[in-house]
Amino acid sequence: MTIPNKKDLERLERYIRDFKNLHAISASNYISNLRNIIESYPLKQVKKQLEVFKAVEKFNRFKILILLNEKDKMCTCEIIGILNLSQSNVSHHLQILERAELITNFTQGKWKFYKITEKGKKIIQFILDL
Repeated sequence: MTIPNKKDLERLERYIRDFKNLHAISASNYISNLRNIIESYPLKQVKKQLEVFKAVEKFNRFKILILLNEKDKMCTCEIIGILNLSQSNVSHHLQILERAELITNFTQGKWKFYKITEKGKKIIQFILDL
């Protein structure tokens, strides 16, 4: 992590003194204490979980989740037709949803199908409950 410059540290010192009534603590110690709070969280796990929100930030990806939630399985060609997007665009969205573990795929003969996962179902419900 970067160290705040002198001007920022001075401003923080004034803030700590004026608003926090912490006259005995330095800005460096204050920052260190706050950083320790952040580092106490399982950040690697959180970072992976935040990928889920990146995956559903695009409305078309959420539409794909809705479709898969309502259907047992769907072929890529169905999704292309429904959303009126190019095959490459749909494939890109599907890959992102798969990386976030919101959907899974399987092949039957020449056809590739997609299914929503339990995690995908939970994310839909979470968003709808907001």
